[in-house]
Amino acid sequence: MAPPAMTFAVLADRVPRRAVMVGADLVSATAQFVFAALVFTGTTQLWSMALPAAVRGGASAFYQPAPAAMPADLVTENQLQRANSVLGLANAVPDVAGPAVAGVLVALGGSGVVLVVDGASYLASALFLAGVRVAPRTGVARTRLLTDLREGWAEFRSRRRLWGGVLQLALWNLFVVAPFLVLGP
Repeated sequence: MAPPAMTFAVLADRVPRRAVMVGADLVSATAQFVFAALVFTGTTQLWSMALPAAVRGGASAFYQPAPAAMPADLVTENQLQRANSVLGLANAVPDVAGPAVAGVLVALGGSGVVLVVDGASYLASALFLAGVRVAPRTGVARTRLLTDLREGWAEFRSRRRLWGGVLQLALWNLFVVAPFLVLGP
């Protein structure tokens, strides 16, 4: 059976990338606003926090494959390296600045404010992405979903170094990153 991430990628690849990204941003914004409402009303319980987090995680699984592939649809081949560099920088800045900004927002207004600002950032992203015009992809042969999943899974399994690295990162996330993110705070 193919892993869920591969299934999301195959499904997301059957819809225009921009539409996937806008839709995922709108779902993520809604999840964050619901989470913020729970925090503001004081009605949070473990399950009620896990549900919007799971919804946002699912939206992220659909979103993630699209921005990596989208630069090829937007720029010429000789501009692709520069576009990928800018995309890498755009992804790194929030990773560095985000926790600091979130800390200031928590200190000023509480965790609900952070969730509202995060939800608003998803709405802003959806708005900007909705304005991006991408020519429809042509010449892409349509195959059955299960066929694509089977082929992708076979390719993944045939590369021992790749699945070994994925397994190593999964274990690292499970035994190092997750406890640090939970026990650290």
